[in-house]
Amino acid sequence: SSDLALLDAGRASEAKRARDDERERRLEASRRAARGGRAFAESLDCLDRDRGAALASLVEAIMEKPDEERRRRLRCENDAFKRDFADRQALDALYAFGFERVVLDGDELLYLREPDPTLDLDRWVAWFDLLKANKAALDAWLAERGWTEAAVARRK
Repeated sequence: SSDLALLDAGRASEAKRARDDERERRLEASRRAARGGRAFAESLDCLDRDRGAALASLVEAIMEKPDEERRRRLRCENDAFKRDFADRQALDALYAFGFERVVLDGDELLYLREPDPTLDLDRWVAWFDLLKANKAALDAWLAERGWTEAAVARRK
């Protein structure tokens, strides 16, 4: 009987620890999202209208279908990439958005990794929440300048 009570207490303690770990993981994901969102918003102030429009088009495409990897891969040698994002300010905005430089099959890319939702749904939700926060920051930045509709429409 006392062995059974110890076993039940151990299980309860383990379950509490798992809940606490889960809560801490969610809090850390929220903290990362908040930091990432601020960094992205701050990076926008260095962009001109053309870079802002290019970034708005890219973000819109990613948000439309975030699971499509091709929308989250930017070839650094692509002429459109060089035209729209090759300067330091635009690259800083892409890095703050979450892109990272990788080499894949000999191509240098900027790549926005999507966490696998089947392995860690909370991590994917935090990632997508950060995308939404960054898009909202970009939309607000464009609106402050009166570039909202004209900038994006001109890029399509």
